[in-house]
Amino acid sequence: MKRTSKCDICQQREPAQGFTGSVFILAGLSCLLAVHSAFTQTPEKPAAIPATLTIGKDAKEVELVGRQGDSLFYRPRGGVEGASMSIKISDVTEGEFVIKYDNESVARALFSERWAEAAAALLPVVSPLLPYLDIPDNNGAPLAMDAALAMLKAAKTMPTQNDEARAKQTALYRRTYSLFTAISKASWTPDSELAMLRAVECLNAVGDLRQAEQELEAARAPEPGDESYGLYYLVKANIEYSRKQVRDAMNSAVRSVAFDNKNIGTFPDALFMTARCYEDQLEWYRARDVYYEVARLFPGTGYASTARDKLQLLLDKGLTKEKETSPIESVFFGLDEDLNKMVRELLNSEAKPPEDTDNSDIARDAEAEAATATRKDTKKN
Repeated sequence: MKRTSKCDICQQREPAQGFTGSVFILAGLSCLLAVHSAFTQTPEKPAAIPATLTIGKDAKEVELVGRQGDSLFYRPRGGVEGASMSIKISDVTEGEFVIKYDNESVARALFSERWAEAAAALLPVVSPLLPYLDIPDNNGAPLAMDAALAMLKAAKTMPTQNDEARAKQTALYRRTYSLFTAISKASWTPDSELAMLRAVECLNAVGDLRQAEQELEAARAPEPGDESYGLYYLVKANIEYSRKQVRDAMNSAVRSVAFDNKNIGTFPDALFMTARCYEDQLEWYRARDVYYEVARLFPGTGYASTARDKLQLLLDKGLTKEKETSPIESVFFGLDEDLNKMVRELLNSEAKPPEDTDNSDIARDAEAEAATATRKDTKKN
């Protein structure tokens, strides 16, 4: 069966830390907030959802007209309105919704990091599907995850110059939380666990730390190698950092970096968290090292843009002007070159995305960063 799978671009291009065009962002946000307003109102009557349900060996073309508890209500495709039958979700082995949207436009928006524009296009498509995402093996859950991730990235990159803008950002985070929570009900897909953790991330972003901690505690603690491992410890680090537990946040971020499968959705953010913790502990050289790696590994992205800004600020303030007493560069990078010189060369170069990225290099550098941080903490303790 042909599926609407999770967009490859959405998997590869994760939340930009910097702005990629304020005009696009503001235009997209205007559309997204309008859609948000429409979908937070209770509709008079839910629209029927065309779908194909596989029940045993039979595939039925139906229109889903509602649900109550574990029961789905449907009628034959094109059947008489008002007449419906019911079936238990447990009796359905597969579902495919009829989904229509401009895939090329959404893909272009995601590739250009116009998150709000992509989210505004996807949200009206996936919102009617939310009550049915727990139908096994359906094609709506992956698309809903794409929409929720785009909304999350849009919220992270929203301008917050005044109280009104911050209130809009909070509203968007809460709407995104609701979407992730709906996806987390689809227990048949690994996205369920990831969505639960992303929902916790939204709670932390709006300052609801108590509920965030409760929901994280209720989540399964993953094992190294699990798909959710990096995200779990990144979210944990974010909460700890919000609690001003910098040392704990550092340890959690290092676990995310060192033992994750180097998922692009969490790896750069975990590196940023370690750099932020280093800055808070006035370890400017370590922060510089991490920002340099981010800018080097993710050129042409929002991550690199923010990392380059951070590196420029460290140089301008002269915080890494003096030479280090210990040759940490040779441990972290495996070389003895002048890191400040390398940073200046990087900042003077034009930021271009690579034609192809070797994930093995990313993994190797992540492990080096984790080992360095661990050795540093061991010496302090």
